[in-house]
Amino acid sequence: MVTGDLYRSAVHHSVVSLQHAIQHVTRLSSTRTTKLRDTLSAILEFESGMQSLNQWLRDTERSLIVTPSDWKKSSIASRYAMDSL
Repeated sequence: MVTGDLYRSAVHHSVVSLQHAIQHVTRLSSTRTTKLRDTLSAILEFESGMQSLNQWLRDTERSLIVTPSDWKKSSIASRYAMDSL
């Protein structure tokens, strides 16, 4: 009987150790998943900001393009002043 009790105790200890290991891995996985989601969210926010900046730069560049015929117009300054309003 002593051998059976030792075996049962060893199995129980192994099961408990395995349960702790699984809980630890689960916690690590959860933490890493949260960090990855946070990182992805930050990347998407950054990308959105860069797209907005790029659009603003394109719009600004477009508004600053002056053709030779524009220079002939006396109201060029007032036209650009109106565009900024």
